[in-house]
Amino acid sequence: MYTFSIKDDGPDIKVLITRSLLALGAIISLLYQHNQFYLINIIASVVLFVMAVGINWIFLKFKLNISFVFCVAAVILFIATRSIPFSAMLVLFSVLLKMLKGNPKVYFNKEGVTIKKVFGSRLHTWSQFNNIILKDAVLTLDFKNNKILQLTISENDILIDENSFNTFCDGFLSI
Repeated sequence: MYTFSIKDDGPDIKVLITRSLLALGAIISLLYQHNQFYLINIIASVVLFVMAVGINWIFLKFKLNISFVFCVAAVILFIATRSIPFSAMLVLFSVLLKMLKGNPKVYFNKEGVTIKKVFGSRLHTWSQFNNIILKDAVLTLDFKNNKILQLTISENDILIDENSFNTFCDGFLSI
């Protein structure tokens, strides 16, 4: 039985969602005019907008956690709007984003291959495959319906012996 964590090679959705939520916070700060000190709202809006535009640089330069960035943004938004629900929504979205950002896993056992993603998992029986190969940290799943899935495994799983894994899969594929 083997388990692989799949490396996420897709676009970094974390930056996109963070950028959009910070821009939304900047807009809320500008539109919320129940404060007698509207200059604070303008300053907070500018700070949140600058954070939204430069979030990729902030993540790369300072190696900040996404939860920390959202907490700072929530404090700025609270200072501007004096509204706990707006700030709480930013923090809640950061928690949800962190929960949804799990890497998919692939499990190999005698029943077949299970690909587990964030929103569910699917079992593929061994009879659905032409071939399965692990070579140079790339897992290739060749389905009989002409579908090929190539997945890069995470650095933690590189130590798995490729020959023993390929022999394991060949034993079930030849049945």
